[in-house]
Amino acid sequence: MSSYEIMGILNAIPPSVKDLGIMVVVLSLVEIAPVKVNPWKWLKSFAELPARFAKLEHEVNDDRAFRWRQMIKSYSRGLERGEKLRDSEWMELLDTVKRYEQYCEEHPDFRNGYIADCIEYTKEMHRYVMRTGDYAPELKRAEA
Repeated sequence: MSSYEIMGILNAIPPSVKDLGIMVVVLSLVEIAPVKVNPWKWLKSFAELPARFAKLEHEVNDDRAFRWRQMIKSYSRGLERGEKLRDSEWMELLDTVKRYEQYCEEHPDFRNGYIADCIEYTKEMHRYVMRTGDYAPELKRAEA
């Protein structure tokens, strides 16, 4: 078979199939070459990127929820000790509580734990402060 016949056969193959075939042959040759580049493993890891990004996003969101939990717990303990909150602190605390509760609703596998008691106590204190306009250090959280 002459080179003209071989070129005729190759020209009859559609370009997309030809390109794919050339890519498979080249990557396979590189894979078995003595210099280890491992293009198939690289392509596999590239294909796994969306799953890795999803896992990373999940970890970042969980970390944010843990920080919200710590903030709520910190403010709740401060309220139990009789500390007063300014309006801006109340707004920040209630916004954090709302975001934390929304996150817990959207992620039922996220462990909520005892923070629900802190949230309820915080809401109860806020209702009391809004109703009376005064701070009540004698209002204690019910022991569980």
